[in-house]
Amino acid sequence: MTRPICIALTCPGTLLAQPTYFLQISTQEIGFPKQSNRIWKPCVWLNGTANKNCSVSIRAATPPARDICYRVDVTDLASPQNVRPISLTALYDILRADPTIFGTQKLNLEGATVTRDTVLLFQRGNISGINALMEYPLTTFMNYLDAPTLLAPIPQVFTFTLPKIRNRHAGFSAALTWNDSILFAASVEDTDNEIDDGPTLGSFIGMLRGKEILWVVPVELNGSIAPVKIEGIAILQVQENLLEIAGVTDNDADASEIFCIKIQ
Repeated sequence: MTRPICIALTCPGTLLAQPTYFLQISTQEIGFPKQSNRIWKPCVWLNGTANKNCSVSIRAATPPARDICYRVDVTDLASPQNVRPISLTALYDILRADPTIFGTQKLNLEGATVTRDTVLLFQRGNISGINALMEYPLTTFMNYLDAPTLLAPIPQVFTFTLPKIRNRHAGFSAALTWNDSILFAASVEDTDNEIDDGPTLGSFIGMLRGKEILWVVPVELNGSIAPVKIEGIAILQVQENLLEIAGVTDNDADASEIFCIKIQ
């Protein structure tokens, strides 16, 4: 795929009913506090011990009071079990002590995915301009979740430079594994810090392979950069010269939207 073009189309509401694309489990049903709806991200699926599947919801790491994740057994998708909170303070403190991840700014994790043998966490560098990927061996990461009193693992860190819109940096905001590549979203806000939301300027979709960015393109709507903040992505279909994904937006002022994004 060379010189991809990224076009966003509003999805019909019926897309939400397709379980192939989205798993809808309300936070109340699995025991999360109701007020946590906006901050439990990213979510990553891991193949846990005893052939159990688990979903790990990781809070963004700013401020430090969010140093926690929930591990949920989702072997039976209709009935999630064993909701277990796990403190990530020791793991996050290692990241906070490494300025190569965020420069002089703050730790702000906004993406996660898992490959066959690694767990990847993504630092959103919309303020510092440093977009970092933290790579952990999957077995080591799972062992830490099973026994968080052990020494926290130390990741390999890789950093990337992403485009700007109106002199504001794009920052990682979502990621998923696709074959031997990582598809990611990066969004841009007009803000001076990691805490306060600002006007949305747009988003990019890109692809990583072997710690190298193969391509990154803006999401366009009607011939212009779409003013949307994409914070969740899922693959809908793949053809020879077409990649179609769903992009979920985080609209700070109104209802969030789902877009069908065609990359060709």
